[in-house]
Amino acid sequence: MEKGIGELLTKLRKEAGYTQSQLCKGLYSLSTYARIETDQSEPGYFELDRLFERMGKSTDRIEYILPLDVYELYELQYYVQRAICHRDMGEAEKVLYQYGKKKQAKQPLHRQYICQETAQLLWLKAVSEENAGRQIRADIIEEILRLIEEAIVQTMDSETCLKDGGALSAEELRLLLFRWEVSRKSPYARGEEELEEVIQYLKQNSFEETELAKVYPYAVLLFVEQKKEIGDYDRCCYLLRTALEVLRNTGRVLYMAEILNAYAEVLKRGNEDVQKIQELESQNRSLLALEEEADIHLQNYRLFHNWNRSFELDYELIRQERIAGGYVQAELAEGICEPETLSRIESGKRKPNRRNMEAIMEKMQRERKRVSMMVVAEQYNALELERKITVCNTQHEYEKARELITELENRIDMGKNRNQQYVGMKKLMCLNHYQKIDVDEDILQLNNLLSLTLNDRKHVFNHSLSETENIILNLLADAYEKKGEVDKAFLIWEELIKKCESKRVHPVFNIRSWELMTANYAGTMETYGILDKAMQLCPIWAERVLSIGKGGQVGRMLSIKACVLEKQNDERCIERFHQALDILKLMKNTYRYNCNREYLKEKGILEKVEAMGYPQHYHQALSVEE
Repeated sequence: MEKGIGELLTKLRKEAGYTQSQLCKGLYSLSTYARIETDQSEPGYFELDRLFERMGKSTDRIEYILPLDVYELYELQYYVQRAICHRDMGEAEKVLYQYGKKKQAKQPLHRQYICQETAQLLWLKAVSEENAGRQIRADIIEEILRLIEEAIVQTMDSETCLKDGGALSAEELRLLLFRWEVSRKSPYARGEEELEEVIQYLKQNSFEETELAKVYPYAVLLFVEQKKEIGDYDRCCYLLRTALEVLRNTGRVLYMAEILNAYAEVLKRGNEDVQKIQELESQNRSLLALEEEADIHLQNYRLFHNWNRSFELDYELIRQERIAGGYVQAELAEGICEPETLSRIESGKRKPNRRNMEAIMEKMQRERKRVSMMVVAEQYNALELERKITVCNTQHEYEKARELITELENRIDMGKNRNQQYVGMKKLMCLNHYQKIDVDEDILQLNNLLSLTLNDRKHVFNHSLSETENIILNLLADAYEKKGEVDKAFLIWEELIKKCESKRVHPVFNIRSWELMTANYAGTMETYGILDKAMQLCPIWAERVLSIGKGGQVGRMLSIKACVLEKQNDERCIERFHQALDILKLMKNTYRYNCNREYLKEKGILEKVEAMGYPQHYHQALSVEE
């Protein structure tokens, strides 16, 4: 991204086989978009999200430094979603009203959002009425369909978008599926061929799994619901199995419980694989119990947004770095802007343009850009590699991670400090796994890596830290804990969490760093017997990640809760351990799953824990098969 976002968009568009007009339709005029690709104009952040998503690419791994007015829109969207997750429809409507009062609300993407969320709220209320045994009123269905239609036409042709060769994002395809689902409750039910067209569109276009997870499971659920005949059995099994793998691979929980339930029901129809049915049902019960305890309700929530972002505010970043670096405003502004202008920027009353913001940051020797990746690269495939490396680290697949790190090194400029820092950090993680580095050398190397981008080691927590810097500090805390200097480890985690919580940006918009430090902090407290405080973090952790659709690490949270209960001689630990095993296996957290089983085996309670997932009729069925 060194040469500008426009060049990257151009490369990705050509790789995807779209013309400029196909990609920007409903977002920009052709002339405006052409200027964006030549870096003569900058795209809006929401529009940039949609452009990437239309090419099947995710912006989850791209860091944004936002002006306050733009961030507030993302934040309001999160608060609407959080309220809906808690089924507080009144609060959701209140926040959505505030969103509609923003000056940007008349722009197509924001108008689309307001219409679809209003329709979503009405739909959830209607489904609730139906579940209570009352018939949904025809006028309510008509109003929902009208709102969906208004949302669709903001960026798409209502009837031809699946056939005209244009680019559609996962969010846009999901909106079409929502219309299809709601229409089944009206006299104007749309044909099954449209549902098939969405599935084929997803198959024919190169969507990353992170994007596919937003819409493919939804399409599969609707398809399977229509196919009750035994002749559709094989295809239903294939689609459900594929949808489940997409969710597991991406650590997503939206649609997960519904997919697990549907898959179990289809397998029952085929009268086979009793053990698989039992596993699916047990995992479904554990997941629903987790959601219930966190007061998160995802059933029938169709237009949910899977947040997994890294955001900073421009004014907050500049002010923190100036104060941490000991600069006065007049000195920092010299040659860039007037001191009065910098003062207004730092108070959030004026937006710095891209050139001024980057010049200010460079002057403070803190290279940060409006739009950037954890590694400095001109190709999107470097971002894809970075994502794969992170997944391998999470799943403790370090041999594969080493291969990917080598591949990344060959694709990026290793003369850049940020690249040296990122690659060096990932290599140290591998060395630690294979125990090829002692703890003192590890601490030395981590400090050296941190100094590549942060010279001020005495006041490190006063700075606005990048995601890579946060990870390095987490690794330092781990190293100190391993060395036996637990107080130092706790101090680092406490400072990082406090820093994250005190920002104007909500922690969910730096969720990867927040969850990592929270998980390590809670896990270490449990290990050292600080049980009450460890337990207090767990519900905050669960609610926060589930409200944005993340579930990849909640199995670890459940393990910590189980261990705390065990140490407190609380018999509920058996249920928690069973729930942890279910979720760890479901989310492909194989390393922690095996560690948990070994621990329970040593304690002599593995059979008791695992038996909780096997109702009596399954024990009987399994014994008959044997």
